[in-house]
Amino acid sequence: MNLNKKYVQVFEKWVSAIPNLMNVEQGVIRQFTRVCEVHFNQDAYTIFSDNRRLLKRDSVPTIGKLSI
Repeated sequence: MNLNKKYVQVFEKWVSAIPNLMNVEQGVIRQFTRVCEVHFNQDAYTIFSDNRRLLKRDSVPTIGKLSI
């Protein structure tokens, strides 16, 4: 799969998961939108040995009602 195509698919999933992510009038993504960690499953993260974690590139928020 083309890398760009994969990110477009992840992007589309984020837009579906967060209803107000798009500024409908302008057709653009709101700048500086953040999603709290509680909206991601544990498998959405890469866990490091020093107890740090990093959200995987293909992670999509799936837990709870999301709005901005």
